[in-house]
Amino acid sequence: MHIHKKILTGTCPLLFASFATLALTQDAEARRTVGETPPPQTTPTPDQAIEEVKVFQLESATIEDIQLAMQEGSLTSVELVNLYLRRIQAYNKGSTISPVQPLNAILFLNPDLLEDAAQADRLRKQGIVLGPLHGIPFLVKGSFPIKDMPLSGGVTAWRNVISNKDSWAVEKLRQAGAVVMGQANMDNWASSATSSTSQIAGTVRSAYLQGALPGGSSGGSGVSAGAYLTNFTFGGETGGSIRNPGDRNGVVAYKVSGGSISVNGIIPLVPERDVIGPLTRSAKDNAVVRDIVGAKDPKDPWAPILPLLEGDRPVPQSGFATTAEGYSLAGKKLGVIGTYVGLPHPNPGVGATTNTTAVQTTTPATKELIDRMMTEVRAAGATIDYVFMPPEVSTTYNRGETAPRLLLNSTPYSNQVAAYVYRSVIEEAIGRPDYTYSQNAAMVLETAALTTNISSTRRAMMYNLDAGTGAYTPGEAISFDSAAGIEHYQARAQQKDAFEAWMDAEGLD
Repeated sequence: MHIHKKILTGTCPLLFASFATLALTQDAEARRTVGETPPPQTTPTPDQAIEEVKVFQLESATIEDIQLAMQEGSLTSVELVNLYLRRIQAYNKGSTISPVQPLNAILFLNPDLLEDAAQADRLRKQGIVLGPLHGIPFLVKGSFPIKDMPLSGGVTAWRNVISNKDSWAVEKLRQAGAVVMGQANMDNWASSATSSTSQIAGTVRSAYLQGALPGGSSGGSGVSAGAYLTNFTFGGETGGSIRNPGDRNGVVAYKVSGGSISVNGIIPLVPERDVIGPLTRSAKDNAVVRDIVGAKDPKDPWAPILPLLEGDRPVPQSGFATTAEGYSLAGKKLGVIGTYVGLPHPNPGVGATTNTTAVQTTTPATKELIDRMMTEVRAAGATIDYVFMPPEVSTTYNRGETAPRLLLNSTPYSNQVAAYVYRSVIEEAIGRPDYTYSQNAAMVLETAALTTNISSTRRAMMYNLDAGTGAYTPGEAISFDSAAGIEHYQARAQQKDAFEAWMDAEGLD
């Protein structure tokens, strides 16, 4: 076990923060922003300085360890949250005990955080444990809606756009007992895959190497998980924005397949490519979190076309965490795509219509890590070697003989799909049940017109306005299951089938 009693002296800044408290104000605006000086009367605050506290070794504890500690009574959710809050105070905006530059990894904290943690503790005392994440705090990217908190995407223009409800992922995590800490910082409107700078909270800094890029656009999610500012986080990805922060911050970052986890309500960048996924300290924890949010959501934009894409490799019925128990690599055959790690294709001519012509540059240090990984995999009983794709196979969606015609990634379809998803996101966030369709439409358009990344072309496609009556009706926006969308995803399904057929022919697991 990693639980013990210890005097909290603050002498080890890499593990402990000082006793100084982090206040979360009751004022709707001031209480949400990390780093602002709160008024004297603000509440709640972390526990005041005491002679002795229970200290949890955050750097080694798994979700299972934490749950066992809570069951034994040696740790509470409130105590765990306070440990994270002290680290946030010490490292997120700077502190006299912190030798590093501020991480700027947090966008907004949940003003009800400590009360939510206390409620989790009360339920546990009553013998009620909601799920495997009961009492465990987490952060989500700033593009995720959380009830009664800003849905900003890091942009000041949307700072006062307060969501009426949780996203699907946040809702499912709450139902499993997890405690929402708030939102992690991100790149403005998820625009960069390498760095993360928002108008609201500034530039996210690496938890491990000063001056290094933390990855984007989910940089705050990666740094928050890597620096132990929370237990786990969620990021969003269009092209690298989960994997890059995971790689740069030493955490397990899972970029799932499209439609595997609902993106309902989350600010999009490129809807037909956007996914979300968990970032954790261990692979096992990642599987636990992944199972919680894996249920099908009928409101997910992906939902109508999932039957086109679900093939012979479904999600394990028992879940990832259970399936992984006792799982062995012995007898498995794995492949590393050679061109992705700096190796030239043995027959470059075959790459004319695929991604095999572009040999990715790989540093010697990275190549050394790949070689070490392959040695360890072989030691675990698996076969692993470099593989090269034939011309009929591609892992890049717009290349290869079976590539779709890019209907959803070319005008006017790209704008129409984006208009549909943006409209849905804003309607979900601020729509009022007591308003008429036209009243809600007017609110949506007013919000969409604020300075963000939503173009006037896309706004114009959201609704049609009857100049005579002033009434709004749905505009030119189209969903994934439109005729264009179905054609696009039928081609994507063929591309997926070709890749899996090649894997089967090669005997790859």
